[in-house]
Amino acid sequence: MLRWCQSTVRELGGYGGILQDIRPLSTYSAPKSNATRRKGRVCPVYDTHDNASSLSGVVHTRTDPCGVTLSDARIPTVIGQEEVLRRPLPLLRSPRTNLEDRIDMGNAANTNHTCSPQWREPTPINPEEYLTRTSSTIEVQTLCVFPEKPHDNSKAIDLLYAFLSPNNMTSCHPEKHSANTLRSLYMSAKARNQLGQLDSGRLSSLISLFGSLSLHPFRHCIYTNPFASHFKEHTISRSYWSFVVLITKDKERLGQTLSHSDRYWIMRAELANVVRYLAVEFSESKAANLSSAIYRARIQYRHICQHTADPEVHVPYFEALLSIEGPGFLDAAVYRLCSALRRHDEWHPRLLGVLWRILLQFNGNMSTISRELVLSTFSHRVSNLSLRGERAISTKCYTAQGSPPGPYHHDALSVNEIARSIVTVLASSTSPSDHLAQYATTLLRSIFVPANSLGRRWSSIMLLALYNGRPALISQATMQQETMPIPCLATVTWEAVFSLATMRKVFGGMDLTSVDQSTLKDMIQGTLRASWENWSACAQREAEHPLAARSIVSSFFYLSGVIGDMSLKDACHAYSTSSKLWCDDDDGLTRLQILSMAAEFLIASLPSHVDQCRMALTDLKDTLPDTRWLPAVTSIAIDNLVRRDPRLAYALYAAARRDGIEIAVEPTISLGVALAKVGAYQDAIPFLHNCQLSGEQRQELMSNVLRHMAQYQSANFEPESLSTLGDALRDTYSSSLPPRTVRWCLEHILVHILKSVHAGKAISVIKAITRTSPSYFKPSFFLRCSHVFLRHKQYRYAVQLLELVGRLYPRYSTMFRCVVHELTRSGATSLVPRACLAVPGSLGKHRYHFTARTVAIRAHMPIRILSLKASSMLDRDPSDISTIRLAMHLLIRAGRILATKKLFARVADKLDADTRTSLCNIYLHGVVIQPLPRNGRKMRKVLASLNYLVDHYSFTPDRVTVNILLKAVMRWRTMFDNKKLRALFDHMIRSGYPAGEHVSSGRLPFGTPLSRAPQEMQLPKLPPYISFERHARPLYMMFIKAFYFRNDVQAARTVIDILKGEKHAVAMRNMEQGPPHDVTDDVHS
Repeated sequence: MLRWCQSTVRELGGYGGILQDIRPLSTYSAPKSNATRRKGRVCPVYDTHDNASSLSGVVHTRTDPCGVTLSDARIPTVIGQEEVLRRPLPLLRSPRTNLEDRIDMGNAANTNHTCSPQWREPTPINPEEYLTRTSSTIEVQTLCVFPEKPHDNSKAIDLLYAFLSPNNMTSCHPEKHSANTLRSLYMSAKARNQLGQLDSGRLSSLISLFGSLSLHPFRHCIYTNPFASHFKEHTISRSYWSFVVLITKDKERLGQTLSHSDRYWIMRAELANVVRYLAVEFSESKAANLSSAIYRARIQYRHICQHTADPEVHVPYFEALLSIEGPGFLDAAVYRLCSALRRHDEWHPRLLGVLWRILLQFNGNMSTISRELVLSTFSHRVSNLSLRGERAISTKCYTAQGSPPGPYHHDALSVNEIARSIVTVLASSTSPSDHLAQYATTLLRSIFVPANSLGRRWSSIMLLALYNGRPALISQATMQQETMPIPCLATVTWEAVFSLATMRKVFGGMDLTSVDQSTLKDMIQGTLRASWENWSACAQREAEHPLAARSIVSSFFYLSGVIGDMSLKDACHAYSTSSKLWCDDDDGLTRLQILSMAAEFLIASLPSHVDQCRMALTDLKDTLPDTRWLPAVTSIAIDNLVRRDPRLAYALYAAARRDGIEIAVEPTISLGVALAKVGAYQDAIPFLHNCQLSGEQRQELMSNVLRHMAQYQSANFEPESLSTLGDALRDTYSSSLPPRTVRWCLEHILVHILKSVHAGKAISVIKAITRTSPSYFKPSFFLRCSHVFLRHKQYRYAVQLLELVGRLYPRYSTMFRCVVHELTRSGATSLVPRACLAVPGSLGKHRYHFTARTVAIRAHMPIRILSLKASSMLDRDPSDISTIRLAMHLLIRAGRILATKKLFARVADKLDADTRTSLCNIYLHGVVIQPLPRNGRKMRKVLASLNYLVDHYSFTPDRVTVNILLKAVMRWRTMFDNKKLRALFDHMIRSGYPAGEHVSSGRLPFGTPLSRAPQEMQLPKLPPYISFERHARPLYMMFIKAFYFRNDVQAARTVIDILKGEKHAVAMRNMEQGPPHDVTDDVHS
């Protein structure tokens, strides 16, 4: 124990000790003996190069820190060579070696060597390399004797000094250490009182480096160290604030002056303590610590606040003050913020963000002094704005055009642009050059004048804050109502501009006409009407400028359409007519404003019933000064309305097309994509045939339509829509290749077209695409299409697809087997030879072709005599499962049950368990579907066959076997009427089969009591997994057919509803899991 204590003291405080946080004892465990410690000392290895003279024959002797003299070694060198040959000395090393001991061992050892005058600085050792090389438990390492710098050994301070050098900090390939290694080097140098060798710049670099690593999230600042990006700790949430404070204290102790960067990081460290103290419960010690931390941060901030305009220097301190409750901290934050704004020429958005937060979140708690300070800051800012002439808005900066503007424009002056211009002028230090900025300056100078009351100016600032604040802060804002005198035109314009701009930002994407939000609607309506009455009365009295008036009236039209206020719309229309705002001055900006105002008027005129859109277009024609502008206005209205209500936009589009109004291409594409997003495919697909669309625009629209249609995998598309879509696909992709990103969407839609009566159009699309790119579709897609064709008995299309696949993928035999097998089974006599010739090479002589000829191409109803030849197929390949399956199928269809039984007995010993179960189910199903015997005798025969298979072939029944037995039960109509069949269905649901909402609601579909369930139909122990496609869906289809045979239509419809619900649920689960994968289900299952 005494030896352990002495070793621990020596390692922590003596020889290269690490003064840092307490770690597990295993890190600092001492060796059990001094001998082990001596073995653990490893001398650093340096690469020495001497191109001037030879060092041959020079003997070097060295003693390790424990007093063991190492063997001498000669280092023969060759003049001009880069490498130096050394004679190694093997030495066993203990795994518990201290990193600082290896770095600083030269400081404690007695060195005795002779060296030539041509000594060269050795390459510093990398401690991380040593740490990696010493990770194993016990290994053999080479110890080399090397020349050293006279009277100066390798120390931690040397590594730290080299690392913090300006050349290394700015190098493209610098020397890098981990944060823990740098901290260990620093503490080791401090323990030996060697920090004085580090100058002020290097210590500042170390402070900024660890401060930058402690910022989470990281924000760039003038004081951050770019070298922090080389550390993996840069992306890990870990702080080193205590170490930063320790370095700054050491720097002051050394008599060095703290730089602005050092003071900034001290402030950030204290602000981190503030955040930590605020997270704990309130106590007297917490209050004292919090006050001390914020006091120390304030001292550092006062030293650096006047030397930089970087918001990252100011904003953290302001946010820390705002996070502490109390009026004193709020006043201090306002004072410091206003001081920073007065000093800086540019008002940074982050500083303004803090100001908007104070005004919106703490308006009710602000003192009169703080409000006056904010007002004086704005007044001082506005007074320094220089005007290039007292001009209002001029339209000469816009090019006047003699003809109407183009069909599609969004460049009209709006209240949002006026509001943004005011904020830009307020925050910028440059003089306004454009006429809109000069108008904003005039408006600012009219608002912040001493003639306006304190309450009026404060209300103007609050409107400015509401417009610029985040939505979360806008909901927390408190506005104080005060009685004010009649305002001037500038004040009313300011209020109208910022209130309208704020409401457009908050409620612009909402449609309150059809949503039950009476409280919100009434609030907006009351605010709008009050603002309209104030502004219209003052504008008529003092003659507002027409361009500003059009922008304001256009916003009133917009918001009246959002809330559906027709009376406000009529009042705006009457004012615009009486004020001659519809008159054209042959000016480009004026026309753009008239177009925008007319578009908003048209949207506001649209009623909730879409069948009256033509009436709104008629009113627009009477309002416009030139009917040639009607297409442009309608295009802008449709494009604006698409974002709010695509269906209403489509109604307006249809009404305009009926009146012969041409719509621009951009709104047409946007409308088609929007309709596809909301599932209106019947309306979106005709847009693909628009002759105005170019090839690229049609491809873009087609890709969006396909992408959104594929998301509704369970949707039932109308045949007419699929026909139109098939024509559009053929026209679009006949000469161009569809993008790879929409391939799965295209495949999904093509499968839907294949299922309809327009499968030929899908084949034409597939041929057109494969003609351009043969490898666009994968073989699995063709197999999926063949399954669809065969399931819907479209055999000719299946053969055409097989011929196409034979040319693209000659060796793909899976699809060939499926198609030929199904054609053979269904009796498609004329198509089987054609299908066999579709695949070139040896596949044309496949056994299925032989099978087809064997049974005279009548697999569905094979000739009874010829079916006996099916057993001869096994002579060619007795181990082929598909051949055995086909032979059993042919014998069953021909009524040869005994021959089927013998055929199965012939191959049963060569089959595995799963294949044996599948073939046994085929045999049982063959017994069930035979016309004779019937009813009870058939049931006894089925059960006897089942027992025979279990006893002789170890047959294990599965859920497919259960379905086969239930099929036999349902054919026994005299025994199982509709009531017993209902009880049987409830029994299956109770046994675990899905039933959707019926089970979730706690009741069975038919409400059968437990006592009425057939006791003789207890299910055997089966696997818990139930597949919808393989187990549940076939069972429900059998129940539906059985109920219809018993004239129980209500029960059949109940099962149909359950089946539809489960099908939809499965489709939704597949859609949530991502794009559907190609499914290659066996058609014979």
